[in-house]
Amino acid sequence: MTHSNNTALSKQFGLDNRLQFSEGFSGLAKAELCYREARLELYLQGAHVTRYQPAANHEVLWMSDTAVYAPGKALRGGIPLCWPWFGPHPENSDRPQHGYARRSRFSVLSTSADAESTSMILALDPAAAPYPEWQDRAQLEVEFRLSDSLWMEMRTFNISDSALTLSNAWHTYFSISGRNRVTLPGVTGLTYLDKPQRYKQLQQTDAIAIRGEVDRVYLVPPPEIELLDSARQTKTSISTWGNQNLVVWNPGEANAKTMADFDDRGFEQMLCIEPANALDQSIQLKPGECHRLGQKITLDQPG
Repeated sequence: MTHSNNTALSKQFGLDNRLQFSEGFSGLAKAELCYREARLELYLQGAHVTRYQPAANHEVLWMSDTAVYAPGKALRGGIPLCWPWFGPHPENSDRPQHGYARRSRFSVLSTSADAESTSMILALDPAAAPYPEWQDRAQLEVEFRLSDSLWMEMRTFNISDSALTLSNAWHTYFSISGRNRVTLPGVTGLTYLDKPQRYKQLQQTDAIAIRGEVDRVYLVPPPEIELLDSARQTKTSISTWGNQNLVVWNPGEANAKTMADFDDRGFEQMLCIEPANALDQSIQLKPGECHRLGQKITLDQPG
């Protein structure tokens, strides 16, 4: 992405004092949205949110210091978009983890700003899908609305003449003061599949304590969950829709050290909470149908 390309984007879609385009790391194009004190930064590659600050000095998301910014590479941290599959490809292990959307360049469809929010809609070109079975079959749009909260939704349209099966997620990395200082009361009583125990089905009997590796797929989650951080005295509310699962993930110390783009001590400072349709609970789309997966993040700050 060159300076002239960013200038063209700003001329066509930029909004004075509310939305601008610039060159990010490694020359990748990024957009910066503003609404009052709130700031949102996202890269067009992957439609990837890398920063969300609802107010000055309040960063909601965790980004790895060793994340690799390069064409065709997925970023570690922020809010990756998992589509059209979640986790490993169900049939081909050579395909990228969590799908190809987070490695692909999105185009800008529209931007807008009013008294209520600053918004942007991005899209993937269905003809440019890297795998033949996905070419011209699914249209993906992603909308972001920045206000006193962050509202985001991915919309999948089946534009083919046959049924589609897909899985997806918002792979959100939340910044935390420490893994022993946060709780998720809303998962108490839920059934989950535990990946470290080969997806053994278990019952959550408490508000979950993050002490080692955690990789759980919660079944039938509530539409809103709260992340409580005792050290920061904050409550982050996460409202979700279109998801059959809620994934909670922290790699723990040993796994973090095996990932080159994951800070060795980063596991102490992050927790992934992900509205998802995963494993056997994938989405079935008939021709002409649309599926919407969304979340709204609201940070309640100490008064």
